[in-house]
Amino acid sequence: MGDAKVNGRRGTFQLDNCAAADIGADFFLVDDETVTKTDVGGARSKAGVVLDIECGKVWIEI
Repeated sequence: MGDAKVNGRRGTFQLDNCAAADIGADFFLVDDETVTKTDVGGARSKAGVVLDIECGKVWIEI
């Protein structure tokens, strides 16, 4: 694998959650719409910090 560039936006986004969330915790990317609490030994990129939890979804500040 080589280096890749990704265009992104900073802000606060609501994403699907695959784990029990803690406000203030770091969360990691699973796919383009899902985050989780673990980075699987560094295999997942940090998505951001959980700001709020609502109906099985989390608000993440990226």
